[in-house]
Amino acid sequence: MCVMLRTCAKRVTADCFKAKYPPFLADAVAARRIELAQRYAAIEGGMMAGACSAAVAATIGTAGGASPLTVPAGLTAFGVDLLYTTRLQLRLAHDLAVRYRVPIDLDDPEDLYDLFKVAIGVRAGELFRSGIAKIAPEAARVGGEAAILTFAIPMLTIPISAGFNHWSTGAIGRAARQVYRDKATAHETAARLSDAVGPDALLLLKLVFVSTHADGKVGAEEAWLLHALTRALAARGEDAALDAFRGLVHIDPEGVVDEVAARPEEARARLFDAAVEAVAVDHELKTDELRFLRTLADRCGLDVDEARLRRRAAAGKVGR
Repeated sequence: MCVMLRTCAKRVTADCFKAKYPPFLADAVAARRIELAQRYAAIEGGMMAGACSAAVAATIGTAGGASPLTVPAGLTAFGVDLLYTTRLQLRLAHDLAVRYRVPIDLDDPEDLYDLFKVAIGVRAGELFRSGIAKIAPEAARVGGEAAILTFAIPMLTIPISAGFNHWSTGAIGRAARQVYRDKATAHETAARLSDAVGPDALLLLKLVFVSTHADGKVGAEEAWLLHALTRALAARGEDAALDAFRGLVHIDPEGVVDEVAARPEEARARLFDAAVEAVAVDHELKTDELRFLRTLADRCGLDVDEARLRRRAAAGKVGR
């Protein structure tokens, strides 16, 4: 798989997408790639099901006499389908990462974890259970006489397999689109915050840190934002602020709020906006995060529009 991914990394670049889809936005290209992958997966699923059905039907029709030949053939067809769809879904996730301009570093364990998480899925069992519930008709779970099964198997398994491959590839594609869209958003947000930080680079880092930790948890999106922000500030030459931040053992949220409140009005507003970006990056506005924003706004003499904050948090959430 790693060899296949390295080949993809060489062949599929941002320039390839620019040449193939010049007027399209990233989301539109992503939707197109997911649709194409679903079609290929469905075709392969139908072909595999046909091969397996023929093998099983032959076994039933001969009272098991054909098993030594047909069962291995059926298992081989199943293995080929599994390998094909896995490769297809890995390539789809890789292509979406490239399109959102967050290419995967194949030497970075975290990047590889994100890729395999969405392509193969830590929730594969849940995917399978919910997929079958949506796709398989009740008839596929009902037994019968050998003659009926021999006739019915191709009629049932081909559409079921094609439908499941189509659905699961779409689900994985949408999950990958959300992950890499969020990574791209984290990079864009970090670049915007670092450009507007002025002399407050260290305070910005501390504020983003306490904002993302306000609920006692740090999600993947929040970690991506922190990582992207440190890289953006490093690119701006803020080495002193980064070294000071890395040297901190404990960051007191109340102390950070005091520091922000002591800044001039324009800086306070800019820093408050950074805190909003930090808590909204994971598309949720949790109770503890909202409480922190209220405290910060009160100390800075600002108003909190909670409806606007919730819309801001929900923005960018890809529908499933």
